[in-house]
Order: sequence, then C-alpha cells, then structure tokens
Amino acid sequence: MDYCDFFKNKFGNSYMNQYENLLPKANSFHGSFLGKLSETSLSQDQYFQRVSEVMFSINLINCGFEVENDAKISTNGTDIDIKANRNSTVFNIEIKTPDQTIQDDDTLYGHKGLFRYSNDKNASLNLIIDDYEHIKKEFLNAGAKVSDAKLNDNKLKDYLVSAQNKFNYPSTNEVNVLIICVSTQNLNYFLNYISNPYTGLFSNTPYIDKVLYDKVDFIVLSNSIEGHLDDKFNFNVWDTNNYIHLFIPNRHSYLANSIDSNSALQLLTHFKDTYAELAEYSCDKKVQQKFMDNGIYDAFHELLFLDFIAEKHPMFCLNLKQRVY
Repeated sequence: MDYCDFFKNKFGNSYMNQYENLLPKANSFHGSFLGKLSETSLSQDQYFQRVSEVMFSINLINCGFEVENDAKISTNGTDIDIKANRNSTVFNIEIKTPDQTIQDDDTLYGHKGLFRYSNDKNASLNLIIDDYEHIKKEFLNAGAKVSDAKLNDNKLKDYLVSAQNKFNYPSTNEVNVLIICVSTQNLNYFLNYISNPYTGLFSNTPYIDKVLYDKVDFIVLSNSIEGHLDDKFNFNVWDTNNYIHLFIPNRHSYLANSIDSNSALQLLTHFKDTYAELAEYSCDKKVQQKFMDNGIYDAFHELLFLDFIAEKHPMFCLNLKQRVY
C-alpha cells in the first residue's frame, strides 16, 4: 500500500500542503523525501520510520544545518540516517521508530512493572506478579477488558547496540544521537527503560554492560509521529517543533565529560527540549504533595509523566477523548 496516499485520504489536502510549507530551504531534498514516502512496498511501521527521518531532516535544514541522509561514517560499511553539520560541529543521528501499537481507550492495559526492578528479569517480575494478578482478576470480575502489555526494554537495548555499531567513537566536535520516535502512549515506557534508578540503561546500574553503547551521547525521545496517528491536531503535523522531545544525556558515553556543552546546546535548542520542563515539574512541591495526598509513594516516578502530559500538554493526553486540541 502507498501509505503516503493513505494518509492524504485520511487527512485531506492539508497533509501534504503542510509538508510542502516547510520545504523552501529543503526544496532540493523534495524528490528524495517524496521517494522515501511513496514506496508501495512499505508497511505502516516502515512508513512511520521514513516520516521520522524526513521530519527531522527538514527541521535541521530549516535551522541552518548542512544535512546528508544515509551518510557513511563508519569503516564497516553501514550508514546512519542523518549527518548534520553546523559551525564545525557534527551531529551523527540514527532514528528508530518502534512498532506503533495503539492502545484502546476502553481496555485496561496491565504491566507487570513498567521496568525491571532488578538485573534478573524473572526475579524482578516475581516481586510484583502476585499483586498484579490479584488486581487483574478484580478488574476482570468487574467486567473490564484487560490486556497484558509487554515489557519492551530489550528493544531499547537493541537500538542502542545497533547505533553503537554504526557510530564511531566521536571526536570532541562530534555528537552521536539516537532519536526514538513513538506515540505519546509509549513515551513513558521508554523514559522508564532509560532512566529508572534500578536498571535504567542511563542510570548508575544498567541491566547490560554500559560499554555496549558508550558511543551514544544522547537519546532524544520524541512523540513526533503523533500527528500522523490523530487527524484532529490544529498544527502542522510535519513540524517537529510542535511535539514533545526528551533530550537525555548518556552518563556512560565515552565523551560524557568532554563534550562541548555549546555543541550539545545547538541541537538541544532546535529540538525544543521538554526534559528540563519535566524535571522542573517533578520538583514542584505541590505536585509531589498531590501524589502523597493520594497515597502514591513508590509509583510516583512511574505516574508522574502521565500527570505531566495531562496538565502541561493536554493536546497529547493519553486518553484521546480528553485531549484539548
């Protein structure tokens, strides 16, 4: 199926008009971009991968970066999705777009934990399995639809290891970035896989050897495909500036302590970082007290992001019926 045509039909003329409105500076890329998007052999998930590559390429070009797509930077013959250069700083960018399984608002999706609580996955599940099964049974007895949601932290691990194989150990004027584009529903899961204090891959105690991904300097978690999933937004769905981006540094990066902060800031500024806003929200005493008043202590960090989205970015509220467009 030609998913480009599919989404044109779904959204109407505005879908490609919005894309073209962003093109003046990137016009020379139009042919290759359209070719990427119009292949009839693509699955919908492959189409979203191409959409993500095109969106971030256009954003960087419009911000004054020199952009090369499918750039070969490694001697092993592999290529990266985007190489962006400006002011003598090079950003090597690999983009991953996981399968977009959209959850049904009428179904309760249960998780045997949002992340591993120990490096032994089975031991981690055993910590909460009895409570989970009890709660699940209560909901089923009440007539609710319940579905088990899969823990996908190994997918993040695979993305990091894949990027590691494509990146070189950078010099001080290079920054290696892995961008993961997901629906808003999945942002919280990947955020916890990265930053939970027990086994998060960017925490002090990752569940795999940190040397396996020490060439990756940053992960950017983005919900930039959300506008291609929901046709009710009133903004340009191709413009990455309209979305949430969580710009998360890898403390285990080979150059973690030597990357020029001004170089990193170049990219941070143009990706409209939401991570700092989230950090500020989490430190708000009123927010913390609200959770404590409701008896929520251990799950504070797991639930915080959902609360943050609902309050600060209601257009992306996980419950589609409650979105404020």
